[in-house]
Amino acid sequence: QVPCGKCVARGCGSICPDGTFQLIPRSSLVLANTEELHERIEHLCSRIRELEDALRTLQVSVSNEPHPLLRTDLLQLKSFPARPARNGISSSSPESNNSSSTPVSDDVPQPRTEEENFVDAFGTLTIGLHGESSFLGQTARSEYLLRALSKAPPSPMVPPPRLSRRITELSFPDPEVVDEELGCEIFELLPPLSEAIRLCDTYLEHGAYLPITLQRTELIDDVLEAVYRAGSFETMKAHHSLALLFAVFATATLLDQRRHPYCTEAQEYYYLARAALGLASPVRETTLAAIQALLHMAQYVDLSDWEGGSGSSTAWLYAGTAVRLAYGVGLHLNSERWHLSDEASERRSRLFWQLFVHDAWLSFSLGRPTAMSTNYIDCPAYVADHSADLSWWSKYGVLMHSIMSCAFGAKVPSYTTILELDRKVRDFYIPPQLRTTCAIETPAPSQYLLMQRFLLLSAKETTLLNLHRAYFAQALQDKPDDLANHRFIPSVMAAYRSAWRLICSLVIMWRDCPTLLVRVGSAWSPALSAAIVMCILVTRAPTSKMTKSSLEELDALVRLFQDAAGSCRFAANLVPPILVLARKAHQAVHDNPTYPGPSCEVTPADLDQLGGKTRLIS
Repeated sequence: QVPCGKCVARGCGSICPDGTFQLIPRSSLVLANTEELHERIEHLCSRIRELEDALRTLQVSVSNEPHPLLRTDLLQLKSFPARPARNGISSSSPESNNSSSTPVSDDVPQPRTEEENFVDAFGTLTIGLHGESSFLGQTARSEYLLRALSKAPPSPMVPPPRLSRRITELSFPDPEVVDEELGCEIFELLPPLSEAIRLCDTYLEHGAYLPITLQRTELIDDVLEAVYRAGSFETMKAHHSLALLFAVFATATLLDQRRHPYCTEAQEYYYLARAALGLASPVRETTLAAIQALLHMAQYVDLSDWEGGSGSSTAWLYAGTAVRLAYGVGLHLNSERWHLSDEASERRSRLFWQLFVHDAWLSFSLGRPTAMSTNYIDCPAYVADHSADLSWWSKYGVLMHSIMSCAFGAKVPSYTTILELDRKVRDFYIPPQLRTTCAIETPAPSQYLLMQRFLLLSAKETTLLNLHRAYFAQALQDKPDDLANHRFIPSVMAAYRSAWRLICSLVIMWRDCPTLLVRVGSAWSPALSAAIVMCILVTRAPTSKMTKSSLEELDALVRLFQDAAGSCRFAANLVPPILVLARKAHQAVHDNPTYPGPSCEVTPADLDQLGGKTRLIS
């Protein structure tokens, strides 16, 4: 008789296939299906999130009110349940605290997760013949990785002819130089007051989208007036303000659309700012102007580094020094503790959050740890009607810090964590005036507002692209012919969509604001990362439904960079790798390549390295 009497009596007739009851501990029955159950729950939670995102998008298009099914309490229903303990009792149940239970100890080594077994994306370490080393993490900008891969030597520095060697060779953080004659020489190179005011106005116009900027009253009343009223170097006491003013002039000249995009005057002002800062070392006497000067110098170097060379490391050094100086004067703390005036507190808060954001993005662009920790910060975020952009960047900077420590730290996170971080980025609020729109606007937005919107969109999409890139690559390696059934298909779609948005947004910006775009180097970098994603997708999965559209986007990117190369050094520097990626992709699909030329020398290992995979170059 099947089932046998004993099985029927014990209520387990369904597991008596041969008429013989096998005594199996109940905990084993529970654990047998635990992993399968949780994988199923995780899949359903992911599906629920996708449906919620679709409903949220639809609701925004028809109403300003949230959908009733997107209430906070309902969104919490899909919270992932705690995994059962080894004795079959959930860790969240009252019994789990009983001394008779045997929960898993935190001290017992746990087996490596699937993610830890395959994720090998810790960046590139380069070691030279004489021990000189450089590390670029998995989120490093693609042009930096390309330069490391090609082992290209740095271009020789050509000092501006108008400046003496004493000025070009003097740089912070060298020891303080007491040289009145050199100080007078630097002061005499200030532009006429009328030109200085014009440069300040240009700087303030572009400050609408720059992450580091001064308020008009602060720049004109506190900095410009303090320098020009002195009349001479001997009577001027605000040496740090002189360095800050030269750094402002450098940024303004670089972005001034009435000048050549790469005029030598901008570089001259940068050298003067650097030399002026060395005349009164901020390490001995730290002022807010000194920290602001360092930040502006870092911003200028980052904006003007069209080769993707040592400029980024220099900017990273300046920003790191500024962080140390900021800690030294307590910028990370709430100024109300010392009963400072509202104006002083506001200025300190604004400077701190500019530094916080710049440190986060410089570290992200190099794939290196940040210099700040939120555990030590209680400085209130600066919020004002005229600084909605800064408020957004400061709040998003906090999210970026958590993402970098969680997703790009030494310990590989679970895939569930990656999806949760993805959701936080997608749900991060953008003010309506800063959202990119396809609708025709009346009146037409200014080029500065368009750049603001573009940089915000680029920030979110670049974050998402880096979040998913390792899982995107693993899915293409495991199941290139059956991506739809791979566990990491959400990462494949997320990486593709982010790459598509980055390419399309750059094409639109080049159409609308070409003269401004040629001066902002960081605006071009994400497109190269997007091209790498498209190339990997086509070469690894040539039969995918996304192959055709990926090739179309690569072709659009080639046309854009070739069109911009004549006037934009950033684009001209990236044309060769963009062409190589497009040629590689077309060769994987077509017998007759669209872009004639030699057979593509890019190997799968090279593409993996450009995607952040661990590699040693020596």
